[in-house]
Amino acid sequence: VGGGGTRSDMDVSVSLPENRRVASAIATVGLTRTFGTRKAVDALDLEVPEGAFYGFLGSNGAGKSTTINMLTGLLAPTSGRARVVGYDVTAEPL
Repeated sequence: VGGGGTRSDMDVSVSLPENRRVASAIATVGLTRTFGTRKAVDALDLEVPEGAFYGFLGSNGAGKSTTINMLTGLLAPTSGRARVVGYDVTAEPL
């Protein structure tokens, strides 16, 4: 799992409870997780629009479970940021 780029904004378009607005159901920018010297997820930039279905495919050790664990707040990212339906996964884990 990897990505690149330097997207610095997560613009708004979807109304959610508590007046939250997000551009995507899931959005990550530079999401990275390392374990020692090994990068399990390397600078993942991802946008999943509201109502879309996405699947994670890849070989063993590709970073699929690590990414899902970061998106649910079970595992803190080493760097980068992610939002799930407007909630910052580090500041407000699910």
